[in-house]
Amino acid sequence: MTQLNNILEGRIWSRRVFFALFLILSGQAFAALPLATIQDVIFNADGTRFNGVASVEWKSFQASDGSIVAAQSVSVTIVNGNLRVRLVPTANASAGAKYTVRYSSGGRILFTEYWSVPVSTVVLKLRDVRSTATGQLLGSATTVEIADVGGLQDELDSRPVKGFGFAPNRVMVAGATGALEAASGSLTDCVHVDGTAGPCGGSGSTGSSGPGFVDFEVPAGPVNGTNTSFSLAQAPSPSSSLQLFRNGIVLKQGLDYTLSGNVVSFSSGSIPRLDDIIAASYRLATAGQISILQNGTLVVPQVICSAPGSTSSSNLPTVIGTCTIPASVLQVGDRIEIQYRVAHAGNSSITTLILKWGDSVVATQSLVALEAAAVGKISVSLSSSSSLYATQLWGGRSAQVSSAGLIQSGLGQLTPITLEAQVPGQGTDSVMLQHFSIVRYPNTMVP
Repeated sequence: MTQLNNILEGRIWSRRVFFALFLILSGQAFAALPLATIQDVIFNADGTRFNGVASVEWKSFQASDGSIVAAQSVSVTIVNGNLRVRLVPTANASAGAKYTVRYSSGGRILFTEYWSVPVSTVVLKLRDVRSTATGQLLGSATTVEIADVGGLQDELDSRPVKGFGFAPNRVMVAGATGALEAASGSLTDCVHVDGTAGPCGGSGSTGSSGPGFVDFEVPAGPVNGTNTSFSLAQAPSPSSSLQLFRNGIVLKQGLDYTLSGNVVSFSSGSIPRLDDIIAASYRLATAGQISILQNGTLVVPQVICSAPGSTSSSNLPTVIGTCTIPASVLQVGDRIEIQYRVAHAGNSSITTLILKWGDSVVATQSLVALEAAAVGKISVSLSSSSSLYATQLWGGRSAQVSSAGLIQSGLGQLTPITLEAQVPGQGTDSVMLQHFSIVRYPNTMVP
């Protein structure tokens, strides 16, 4: 009986030992991986709390205890700025282990960052886990490479840069190379969508499309008591806008005189006598046309365009300055004076400047290597058929070159005058039009 009891007691003890060992081994087999808690509050730039989703992704890695963590992702909803997630530490895991976190709101990914989660029994903030793309914590990094910030390189590539003609406190326009250049023109001008500037209130590089005005012009023609025909510099538009003065008294159109285009014909009873003073004021079709100003009996030269231009480093012919003379402004006998001043940066040779009157090439100038400046002065004398031009071109290192020739004047039509630049060695040299001016000397006779 005693022997039987000993045997039974031994079996019971063995079962207890086996059960205890089972519990110990089972606890080790089913023990969860250690996790770290990341919890923080995220704000928008305007101070409001962020609402959206943080998508946390990772590639397969080996945890510190040897466990294999399979590649996967988890979406964490961020409500009223509150972010909380528990993750396996990667700081002491296999090489390259990290988390990629993409923040999105409204269906759009707003930004991406990387996490390296350390082992911690306390709650971690975002500043404790944010890292570079290589897993180095930002808090301990001495240098952050551009590639470490997701999307930064693309943003930098799309960012405009300062051009050669950049200037503070001016409207910026995109130059030929995409760089930011200061818009050229007077500080009182308006900038058009093509980057040109002109008087406010209209469209096109010539300025306003509203009416222009001519004040107290002295009609051309001898005042001798017998001459009945006088000509105006331009045709009034509308014709009824003409106010014709004789010794300060307004004459009546249709009674004292008639108007045909720009020709005034006096009736027999109103013929100006010797020493009479005749003056005319009228409107023009567009403000882009230049008013005739008088200084006594002499016509003052008229500045049609006078402004800096743009910059180019393109190896293709590129317009760096332009001015369009409106129709009906140019008259037979007028002289047009064109001047430009160009700055050159770089050491490539044979940088070319081309001045065109409409489609006709009037002047071609080559800038030799290290030539920092170039100047051109062109004069065009207008006639009814072909007009004569004369050029004077020189630079900081090159001697003056002169030439002359004939071109079609294009009277009565819009006349674009353009200066083009062609720079060899794309991106190494550049030219900047520092000033471009066009002045009209109207046809007039001193009485």
